[in-house]
Amino acid sequence: MRILGCVLFVTALALMFWTGLTIGWGRMLGFADRGDGPALVFEGPYRFVRHPFLLSVELMALAAALVTGRAAAWLIAFLVVAGVKVVAQWEEQRLSEQFGEAYDRYRDATPALYPLMVRGS
Repeated sequence: MRILGCVLFVTALALMFWTGLTIGWGRMLGFADRGDGPALVFEGPYRFVRHPFLLSVELMALAAALVTGRAAAWLIAFLVVAGVKVVAQWEEQRLSEQFGEAYDRYRDATPALYPLMVRGS
């Protein structure tokens, strides 16, 4: 399980790095105004999921649980995944209000967090 956890962690880091390169590090981490750069991004990891940064956070939490195998790490991973769902829903609402129909079309065409899920989920 440790090897799988390490692979998952490296994958999460790569996804986070790709996301940062795509929209800019300051914007991804919330240091830059969301008005900086393009309004909506459809390139890079955003072609596959609407929230690649949140997906990378989930993957890191699951990787930590796999590497340590401790019950506390699994509890934290569960809480992180649940928290990501809440943050993603809030972000969806905000983006839909901010960008209207353009974001709604993107939401209908692109999975929220998991690339292999049904579109719009």
